[in-house]
Amino acid sequence: MTSERREKPDPKESILRAAEEILEKDGYAAISTRRLASEAGINQATVHYHFGSVGHVMMRVVDRIGAQSDEQARVAFAAGTGTSDAQRWHDYLASIGTTNVDSGLAKRWLETVAMGANDEEMRAHVGPRLDGILSTYEKHLDSAVARLGFEGDESRRLGLAALIQAAVYGSLLEILLGHRRGHTEMLDLLDHLLGYEARPDQERQNP
Repeated sequence: MTSERREKPDPKESILRAAEEILEKDGYAAISTRRLASEAGINQATVHYHFGSVGHVMMRVVDRIGAQSDEQARVAFAAGTGTSDAQRWHDYLASIGTTNVDSGLAKRWLETVAMGANDEEMRAHVGPRLDGILSTYEKHLDSAVARLGFEGDESRRLGLAALIQAAVYGSLLEILLGHRRGHTEMLDLLDHLLGYEARPDQERQNP
């Protein structure tokens, strides 16, 4: 009788998950090789072997967060045929705050951004991720650009995408701080800019 062979957990994945859990619970200042090793159930040498430094662990965490954000946007804007661009934007913006805060994604992202504010190498790694989301937003503004009379004006398209991005990340920070004043009104304004009109029987739920 043969016993079942259990696959050993991937040490890289264990380290990255440990980093994400520490970010959510205690913030980036609590990240250390010792803490990562302890949370991942490995020795410190293994952390150094796979990543070299805590900074490189955090860069991989940024990549994972960015990939999750990209996937959120991809799914939102790939909504079924017959769904207007304005409806897709409405659904995306109405849900992203609560979804990302509840999942811990917002906390992880903002902690890495805070780390980037004090670390040039991390800052250089975070920037392209922000630009990637911004480019995704730009691609899905055709209807709004036409409605606002911005066709052919790429600077206005970029400006609108940047406004949406600033609203998204700013609101995530405020939600984490327990401040929601003005969020409903902000989302209503974005709906207006993006051409979404709610039915009379619909009411905006607080994000």
